[in-house]
Amino acid sequence: MTRLYSSDQMPEGQGHFTKTPSHIITTSSTTSLMQAEACPALENKACIDQSITFMNEKYAEELTRESLSAVAGMSLWHYSHQFKHWVGKSPIDYLNSIRINKAKEQLLQSGMRVKEVASQVGFEDEFYFSRKFKKAAGIPPKEYAAWTTSRIAAFSFPYAGHLLALGIMPYAALVDSERDVHRKTVLPEIPYHLRRSKSMDQEMVDYNRNTLVHARPELIFCDDMVDEQVRASISRIARTVVIPWLGLNWRQQFIQIASHLGKTRAANQWLADYDARASLAGEKIRKILQCESVSILHLMLGHLIVYGRRNGGAVLYEDLSLNCPYDPDTIDVLKSIQERELPAYTGDRLFLIIDSDAASQQKWQSLQHSEIWKQLKPVRKSAVHLISECPWLDYSPFAHSIIIEEALRLCESS
Repeated sequence: MTRLYSSDQMPEGQGHFTKTPSHIITTSSTTSLMQAEACPALENKACIDQSITFMNEKYAEELTRESLSAVAGMSLWHYSHQFKHWVGKSPIDYLNSIRINKAKEQLLQSGMRVKEVASQVGFEDEFYFSRKFKKAAGIPPKEYAAWTTSRIAAFSFPYAGHLLALGIMPYAALVDSERDVHRKTVLPEIPYHLRRSKSMDQEMVDYNRNTLVHARPELIFCDDMVDEQVRASISRIARTVVIPWLGLNWRQQFIQIASHLGKTRAANQWLADYDARASLAGEKIRKILQCESVSILHLMLGHLIVYGRRNGGAVLYEDLSLNCPYDPDTIDVLKSIQERELPAYTGDRLFLIIDSDAASQQKWQSLQHSEIWKQLKPVRKSAVHLISECPWLDYSPFAHSIIIEEALRLCESS
């Protein structure tokens, strides 16, 4: 079934604990309960974060729920309840996820035996570690250790951008050489090109599946927008990891993909560097714009489309902290608007994308001659910037890194 947008632009995932570390001062249950009651509801998250920081620092040591609740200053019951509320999993499961991610890095980079890796990340029982690792990673640690990262396929367009940000060249990826202008330098280095379009027909899906059969990748990343039958068919080609599309933002997707590849540390470093660059660029842009608001308008298949906090909106309104003329939180991904609504959605400065399809070109021709368009504030003050669909609608770290530089350049040149 044809849809207005696809995820290529969307538009276009009871540990083995032993004794308490000697350096943790345990308290009686009465004292812990008093501490929990003294921790106001609004401070619960800070208490939980304190224990998470501790886990990340001391994951290799012998930890218990009791010792972690003491770090948070809560009773055992209250800590477990609040942790599940704020984090979505138990403290034990969360700690094990930290340990498994660290183990992935060790297995791929250190050359140590599985037993040694298990001990390094806090598991005393090698067999228990192997069971937990296989449940989390989908394969046993010995098989994971034999992996390379040279044959990773991205069956969803943005996820190739996640691999690129991690320094991994996709072995197979969805490619449209005319649209993917921001990836033009890397396209020749991708061995297998899968086809992509705003509406993926059956012929294109079959071609992509057959190409993967021929390529024989080690691992395939796709999103949950891919049809279940298609996912089932590609999972028979290679182990397939489904990274939620709407359920996670790009940062969360990035960390999940990195964790499957043993590159969590590299992903966190990339994000830290990106945030530093975005902060500096945002400060410069805000100084230029003063209090002006900015928005993205997209002419797609003859429709007028605006965006919330995904795609280019994630960069403008979150990473660069620019003003939006409407509430972006009211739009899940994108919204189709009527021409009469343009004044409420275009703000003071407009980034404009015009697709090349006939319907969009026709809409653009008529729009330019309308009084509503002529009277828009950014049109009257010559503050309309023509931009390309990509990188602005590629919801990935690789694209966002380009967007912050392009946004700064456009604002400085106006």
